[in-house]
Amino acid sequence: MSPLTKRRVRTFALASAMAVACGALSAGSAVAGPVNRTMHATCAFPHGAAPLTADVTATFPETAATGGSVPVTDFGVTLVFDEQLVAALKGWGVTTFEGTVDAGLTVRQNTNARPIGLEPIEVPLTKLPSSGEFRLPLKASLPPVPVREAGQAAFEMTELRPALKLHALKQNALVEHDASCTQDSGQAGTLATVRVSGPDTGGTNPVPGAPAPDGGVAKADVIAAAPPDGTGLVYGFWVDNTVSRIKKLGSTITFGRGKFDSLVGFTGQPPPVRGNLELPATSSYFVTFGFMPVTGRVELVQAEEATGTVKITGKTGAADLHLKLAVKLSDVKVNGVPLDVGPDCRNASPVDIHVQDTLNLEVGSPPVTTKSTFDIPPFTGCRNGSEDVSPLLTGLVSGPGNDQTTTLAARCNSRKTCTEG
Repeated sequence: MSPLTKRRVRTFALASAMAVACGALSAGSAVAGPVNRTMHATCAFPHGAAPLTADVTATFPETAATGGSVPVTDFGVTLVFDEQLVAALKGWGVTTFEGTVDAGLTVRQNTNARPIGLEPIEVPLTKLPSSGEFRLPLKASLPPVPVREAGQAAFEMTELRPALKLHALKQNALVEHDASCTQDSGQAGTLATVRVSGPDTGGTNPVPGAPAPDGGVAKADVIAAAPPDGTGLVYGFWVDNTVSRIKKLGSTITFGRGKFDSLVGFTGQPPPVRGNLELPATSSYFVTFGFMPVTGRVELVQAEEATGTVKITGKTGAADLHLKLAVKLSDVKVNGVPLDVGPDCRNASPVDIHVQDTLNLEVGSPPVTTKSTFDIPPFTGCRNGSEDVSPLLTGLVSGPGNDQTTTLAARCNSRKTCTEG
């Protein structure tokens, strides 16, 4: 394969991952509840450098009070040795291993970021299986994390670095090898966000339309903005089973649970609605050209508040909403090899998801599956070293005729119950 052909294959694989990101109604910063984030490192194993994956899991509450603390439970790290790595280690004679995992976690409120003290996670003496993928779950405990300001508290993973000691039997002698690991670039990111209620203590609360550090716009708390005099209603929804299909690639991807909070006013006919979408980031996986596996981490940042109208009739509402999302892509790997796309690879304009359907508003009522079509806008800021691959991505992926399905179920329907989660 010529260098030009190889470059085109890598770029098309990247385009596949990004296209799916653009079509999703569900991504953005991870929300509270059970969360998961996959981290990647490269380790100096005796047979040579090889990738090692770690799945980070934890459970966060959806809300906390200013001056209180956020309890983080079920925090754990699962080391994943893929089948090829197990075979290589067994081939070198590895029988058991042990070590530690250093993890870094930061809580960010407005412009203030504070590290959370974490002790190294112990990797006990473990027997390596003879073949196949091997997953080693490790548990750790986090102290309750104080929160000092009203607004959003973002918990960010900053580091995950395993250090392993391998025990091997070679020529009837025990041999040890220290396998140090370096975290791959582009791994840091939000693990979960928690809404913190209470008076502002000096930080700057989000203002709709104001620039945000992630390249989107800041989101106002639509629940806190609900008028206390009954001239507006709050409705919250679970967002589940989102499946997007990209027309040019003929590919689909499914996203996890998120939520949508909305505030309905009484000033127009039909009444106006504004809302915030909070959905988990995701890792995409595709096989392009029938043989080339591609992975990438996708975040969709709300570019502006969702707007539209909803006509409420009894326990249902006829909704006509526009959700505009900015796409970010990182941690791209083609056939397991990292592919740097730079820090600003995204769509030149937001993806506009138009939702038109009658939703059930009563908590406990059946969920409603909505269907939408969307265009994928051109790309910008995507650089592989000195090469600008944005025009090529635009030609390969951008265009109309993409579609998605999403299930919406009523989560809460008053300011009090929505604030409580």
